[in-house]
Amino acid sequence: MADFLKKESKNDGDMRKIGYKMRLKAQDNSFDSYLKSDVVKGVEVLSTHDSCDSCKNLNGKVFTIADAISIKPIPVEQCTHKY
Repeated sequence: MADFLKKESKNDGDMRKIGYKMRLKAQDNSFDSYLKSDVVKGVEVLSTHDSCDSCKNLNGKVFTIADAISIKPIPVEQCTHKY
């Protein structure tokens, strides 16, 4: 939807913020379940060749689950990747 608004030369910022908040909530739920499971000990961020620069800057960084919950490195709010 945000891409459609941008193509129509309309403000896509609000729609992108909503999308980010939705992805963040889903990620928070995953991290919470990882923390409770005591199986997953950390998170490593991996980017791909077509990742945006914001995501590539995190490539290879490792976070404990507790740090990932507090720092919230992913999803990347400044991500410009087109899905």
